[in-house]
Amino acid sequence: MAVKILHKHSAVEFKSATGAQLEYGELAINYHESGPYLQCKDAAGEVVQLGGVFFGEDSDPPGEPLPGKWWLNSSGKLYLFNGTSWVEITGTSSGGGGGGSSITVLGGDGIEASTIGSTVTLTADLDQNRGLDIEGSSIAIKIGANLSFDADGKLQADSGGLSYKGLCDVTSSTVVSNPSPNDLYSNTGTGKFSSQWAAVTENADTSTDAGEGDLVAFDGSEWNLLPRSSSSVGTDLAVDDLDATDFVITSSTGADAKLPPATVATAGLMTAADKVKLEAAGDAAKDGVLTISQGGTELGTFSANQATDDTIDIPAAPVDSVNGKTGVVVLAAADVGALPDDTPLEFVPLGSWLSIPALV
Repeated sequence: MAVKILHKHSAVEFKSATGAQLEYGELAINYHESGPYLQCKDAAGEVVQLGGVFFGEDSDPPGEPLPGKWWLNSSGKLYLFNGTSWVEITGTSSGGGGGGSSITVLGGDGIEASTIGSTVTLTADLDQNRGLDIEGSSIAIKIGANLSFDADGKLQADSGGLSYKGLCDVTSSTVVSNPSPNDLYSNTGTGKFSSQWAAVTENADTSTDAGEGDLVAFDGSEWNLLPRSSSSVGTDLAVDDLDATDFVITSSTGADAKLPPATVATAGLMTAADKVKLEAAGDAAKDGVLTISQGGTELGTFSANQATDDTIDIPAAPVDSVNGKTGVVVLAAADVGALPDDTPLEFVPLGSWLSIPALV
C-alpha cells in the first residue's frame, strides 16, 4: 500500500514556517504559484530558504518573509536578498571596441546560467539531485532513500519488506486477486481454511484453524499463514485404526503416529490378549492375608492360601484355669493332662500309686 508523506506546507504567498513549527533538519514547502520554495530549520534553530525564485510582474520587491531570489519579469533582472535588502545581479563591461564582458552571476541550486556574448540567460534546472527545482509549471524534488513515486505521482515508501494491503477472509471462497510480492493481509474470519485458500497457501489445508487477526503474506507464488490469534494455536489429536494390537494417533498439524504393542524388551501398549491373560492370572492367585488381633489390637499378619483376606480375634477376657495358669497362656507338655495335688479323685490315675500312702 502506498504511503502518502506530506511536509508542512502553505499556499499563502511568502508564508514561511517558524522555528517552533519545525524540528531540526525538517523541511517545509511554500507552493504559491509566484515561486514555490523549500525551508529548513538549521542547527542554530533558524529557518532558512532552500532554492526557489520569486517571479514578479511589477517593480515592488517581495514582502516579508522573503524568498532568496527575485526575478523581475518587466525588466528581465534577477535580484538576491542579502539579509537586509535586495541586490541586483548585474554584469560589467570593460568597453573598448569589442572588448569582452565580465559577467558575475550569483545563483544557486535550481538556477542554470548560460552566456552568449554579453547576454546571460538564467533558466531553472530541472534536476532531482538539486533538491527542489522549478521549470514553468513543473517541479522536481530530490527525495530521500527508500522513497519513490507511484504511477499516480504520489510519494510512497519503498521499505523492501512486507506491505500491508488490507483485510481478507481465509474461511471464505474469495481469494485476493492479482497480489504482488510482499503483500500482507489481515484475516477477519474464524474457522477452518476454505478449500480455495488452502489450495494457494503453503502452510495450511482445510483442517487448519484460522482466527481473526491472523496474517497472510504473498511471496510471489503462494500465500503463507502467519498465525497471531489464540484460535489458530495448538494441535488437535484423535485416535484412529484401533484394533487388538495397536492404534494410530492422528494430528491436525503434523504426522500421525502408530503406537506398537509392548514386548519383553521394549515398552508399548497392552494388547487385548495380554489383558485376558492378566485377568486370568488375578483370578487364580491366592494371596490373601490372615490377621491376628486381640481386643481390636493387631498382633500380626500372615500370608494365607486363600483368595480373600481374613481376621482371627482372640478374646481379651481371662480364660478358665489351665494347670493353675489364667489368661492367654502358653502350655508346656507337663501342663497337658496335669491336675493339682489336692484334686479329689474317684479313681486312681495310672502311674499315681505313690500319691496314696496307705498303699505304699
